[in-house]
Amino acid sequence: MDSKKLSQRLNKKQKIILIAGIAAIAMIMMSGIFTTKKEAVQNFTQQFDIEEYRANLESRLADIISHIDGAGNTGVMITLDSGKEYVYAQNMSVDESSDSDSAKHSQENKYYTVKSQSNGEEPILIREAEPKVRGVIIVCEGADNSAVRETIKNAVVSIFNIAENKISVNKISK
Repeated sequence: MDSKKLSQRLNKKQKIILIAGIAAIAMIMMSGIFTTKKEAVQNFTQQFDIEEYRANLESRLADIISHIDGAGNTGVMITLDSGKEYVYAQNMSVDESSDSDSAKHSQENKYYTVKSQSNGEEPILIREAEPKVRGVIIVCEGADNSAVRETIKNAVVSIFNIAENKISVNKISK
């Protein structure tokens, strides 16, 4: 009888250990799933590909312009001012003091942060700004027609909100 009780106790202990082990593995797997989702969001924002963004803009603009009456076959090149801009919440304090000889001016920026899951701190992101278009060059079959050129320039001005002198429309060479 004593051996049966000991056997039953071992089985209960083994069952408890087995259940605890399964629960621990499940918790580890679940934490990995949640971390993976957060990391995926962070990787998306960090891996912004400026060349892919520019190529996508060029492709979409070329497609739109080619549908303008008289434009015909179209090629587009876009230049961008900078990369993606991130704006974070911050508190700026300015300290001005003056001596008899000179005035001193100091400025200190402090970013507002939140505690992250990795026990660190992350700045609070207010907004993300896409890169600004610096200039556009368009070559198309119908560029020798001044009305077509004007229509294309107006379209680009309204799409990118850039000055007309930053847009060049030229006849495509054959």
